This record gives sequence, C-alpha cells and structure tokens, in this order.
Amino acid sequence: MTFSSDEIQIMERLRRREAQFSRCRWLLLVLCVGMLIGATGSLILLYHFPTQDDSVRITLVAYLLPPINMFFLVGLFSLGGVISRWHGDPKTRLLLKVTDELQERSA
Repeated sequence: MTFSSDEIQIMERLRRREAQFSRCRWLLLVLCVGMLIGATGSLILLYHFPTQDDSVRITLVAYLLPPINMFFLVGLFSLGGVISRWHGDPKTRLLLKVTDELQERSA
C-alpha cells in the first residue's frame, strides 16, 4: 500500500508529537504537581488569613475561592491527562504501528 504525500506528512507529524510528549512528560508532571501545591497553599493561606473583621474574610473567600478552585481543578485534570498518556496515546501508537507494517509489506 502506498501513501500520498499528505498522508506521510500526517504520520510524521504524529510521530513528532509522540516524541515531543515523551520528552516533555516529566516537565508536565512537575507543572501539574506545582499547580496543585500552589492551589493547596493558597487555600491554606486563605483559611489562616490574619484578620479580626469577618466581613473582610467573607469578601476574600467570595473573591478568591472560585479562581483557586479552578486552578486546582485544571491542575488535577492535567495531572490525570499526563498520567493516563504517560507512554503515549495508545490509539496513535497503534495507528503508526499499522501504517509501518503496511509500508514494510508493500516494500
């Protein structure tokens, strides 16, 4: 089976993307864990904020809790994505393996 030049470019792009993820996965893991630590630290600082006035504490919680929670959720979902694709995307690996087999058989 022969592939067109566009199909070969797509396969090479997929190979580069898989190689790039395998090089950057530790950096992504560190960034995700850093986001989780930052969000947790922000929650702890917000909880122990030194003030005597309850209205100030309520205002701080009302304004800062939603962004902190969003930051925490983004870090959590990113961590799940990095861990689930640690060895690469299985669908992409299978597709590249099948196309390599087809090219070897036709050659």
